[in-house]
Amino acid sequence: MQLPISFHLLVLVSLVSCTPQSGPPRPPRPDELATPGGKRRPPPPPGSGSALFNANGAERDIFVPAKSNTRWIWDDNCKNDRPPFELGRWIQVRKDECPIAFNDPDFDFHRDFCKPSLHNDNYKYWYGSKLEAMWTYPEYQYCESVPVCLACPALGRCG
Repeated sequence: MQLPISFHLLVLVSLVSCTPQSGPPRPPRPDELATPGGKRRPPPPPGSGSALFNANGAERDIFVPAKSNTRWIWDDNCKNDRPPFELGRWIQVRKDECPIAFNDPDFDFHRDFCKPSLHNDNYKYWYGSKLEAMWTYPEYQYCESVPVCLACPALGRCG
């Protein structure tokens, strides 16, 4: 018994359509990446592909280079003024408002404050709310316990 050619074509089409596509995985988005301590990276600040907003929310149409007189920092405590309106927001700072973002944006010299350690646990116990978490941009480095009064007074604006 000979099967009609349409049956063979149907079987062939169903096999091809049911075979999963294989290819390289897509690269992770910045918000899918996490630090070694498990902290998720925030999305890039405004201006890294769209319009730039300053701390007042006014839109600007230029990207601020790393060597400029302003930098972007992510404040985990600030309520975001853009959707989805959750906690955490990029704020633009000057050197006098956040010296650590200019002098040590990779937190190399603040390692005891930034990485989980016995020292960091002691700092949190001793100084509590005087320490806040932040990210720097474009370095995308995270510090868990920045001393607000000394290293980045701008972090104290939102609480």
